[in-house]
Amino acid sequence: MRYTQSGLPANAVTHGSCGGWWTGLGRSHCASCHETFSGESAAGRHRVGAHGVDRRCMDPATVGLVARPMPFGTLWSWPAPEVALSALRGGAVAS
Repeated sequence: MRYTQSGLPANAVTHGSCGGWWTGLGRSHCASCHETFSGESAAGRHRVGAHGVDRRCMDPATVGLVARPMPFGTLWSWPAPEVALSALRGGAVAS
């Protein structure tokens, strides 16, 4: 892997306001709470309220997302398929 003079991977994307960085063009970074998500659907899951009225961020863990440690920090993503289905239905995982 190649690195820049600043020590970041050459393919890192950096957010100017918070200085956070991540790799992968499919990632989403919230400009409000500065959390990084695996994609647009995971990022959208943590946003609630009406646009232009009371739109706000929720704690990603409270809306069924899972924290995954990455070199750049926490990446919030959907859980494994069986856990995701259970979370969406509000139930426990079948064993």
